Amino acid sequence: MPAMACQYEFAPEPVGGPSAQFLARKMGAAATFIDLAMAEGAADVRGPDGKVSPWAKAISFRVIDRWKGQSSDRFILFGGLDGSNGPGWSLSHWVDDKGRIEPWESVREASALPPAGMTSCDPPALMAKAGQTYVVLREADGRLLGAVEFHAGAHARRGTAIAAAPLWPNDDWARQLSYLREPPRTSAIPADAPVAPRHAFVRFRRALDATAVSRLLGQAKAIPFSATLVRNGVSADYRLGSDIAYDGLITDAARWAGARTTNPALLKAHVATLLDTIAVRDLANDSAWMTYARAILALLDAPAEAGLPRFTTVGIVGDDAIWRRLAVLPEVAEVTPARLVRGRIADAFRSQSASLPTVTAIEAHRRLTGIAGQDLPPSAITGRWRMTGGDTLEFGEKVLTLDLREGRAVAAMPCARAEGSYRFAGRVLELTLPKPDLSSCPKNQDHWYPAFLFDTDGVITVRPAGDRLEFVHSGGTFHFRREAM
Repeated sequence: MPAMACQYEFAPEPVGGPSAQFLARKMGAAATFIDLAMAEGAADVRGPDGKVSPWAKAISFRVIDRWKGQSSDRFILFGGLDGSNGPGWSLSHWVDDKGRIEPWESVREASALPPAGMTSCDPPALMAKAGQTYVVLREADGRLLGAVEFHAGAHARRGTAIAAAPLWPNDDWARQLSYLREPPRTSAIPADAPVAPRHAFVRFRRALDATAVSRLLGQAKAIPFSATLVRNGVSADYRLGSDIAYDGLITDAARWAGARTTNPALLKAHVATLLDTIAVRDLANDSAWMTYARAILALLDAPAEAGLPRFTTVGIVGDDAIWRRLAVLPEVAEVTPARLVRGRIADAFRSQSASLPTVTAIEAHRRLTGIAGQDLPPSAITGRWRMTGGDTLEFGEKVLTLDLREGRAVAAMPCARAEGSYRFAGRVLELTLPKPDLSSCPKNQDHWYPAFLFDTDGVITVRPAGDRLEFVHSGGTFHFRREAM
């Protein structure tokens, strides 16, 4: 009999503002970890039999910001890499016959082992794009968030727990989840969470290499199911699943972590996205833009990851006798029972990396613009530009235009005008304009004009984006829109 096509009673619709608020609140409350993270690349996964899994690869994600929970700097999800230029999956929901919003699962994490019970009606497996930034909601065991009860008494349903996050001002989904941000070092694992009877976490007094960890676990006859490693201060989690424990996991985790390193080229690819974003709207006080900018700068400034990864914590499966054998070893600081959160194995030893450096919006933009480094043709700034906003100005009905053509610059207000010249090379604009005569201006408009236009000692960095232009100067960031010629 031929396979039946999947049939759906209700068609999916794009997630908008109201549905983003509802779904983010429900899914965010259920998730143990919510991270803004960048996909770095994918590596082979070896199962308990030592063979490379044909079902999925381990996609490495580098955390940029933590919105809930204390995740490691790097974690893995199972799936593959998407090398296409397509948009990827979208966030959708549907409305049932009672008018209730329900989630639509657009993509699902793959399995490192042969998938069981999957049908053609299941969503496609995760395919991430290297260099793309995502908002990721995960369970306590590091897997993508599972089913959640969205309505009292209704069946729990899966939503889309990973979504691209370009951080545009109208990205309702990312913004709603960012509002769930917790105070630093807040644990998302309740203190009264039930104990997992045969799972425990072993924390070492100092970080150990793979050989030492394998020796200790072998002596105690403990089998690992997870590992937390550190390399040059960058922490990483490796776990195939809470129910997948095998002796070779330590070797596999060390191999994976030793090959991982943050790729500067991927980070620099984000610079254009950042600059395009702030060209659309003044984002000097926008928390998402500031977080993103600080994180990119922090990663770019970080020393290259080198040396062997070392283990700080391992999760083991075993009975009380095994726990006691490990607890008395001099290398072991503590053995603690694992906790269960939503039925998932949770690590009580979660630690958070140091906070991101403080960088002002202007400093971040100036540095990122320098990193981008692409030269622009003179035609990029040629034309008539109307100022639309800035860091230090409240415009109201006030109007200023700047006309730049063939080296001639004209700045005009309703009550004043100044003519001069300009030079433009690479990404730097130098204006030579006399200070305008403001004697004819109303008293409430004789002080507001942007002085940087007439500051001959100033250097202006230019960032165009379509019909918009952004000037970055020591006096602030100012936005212009191109007018018809």
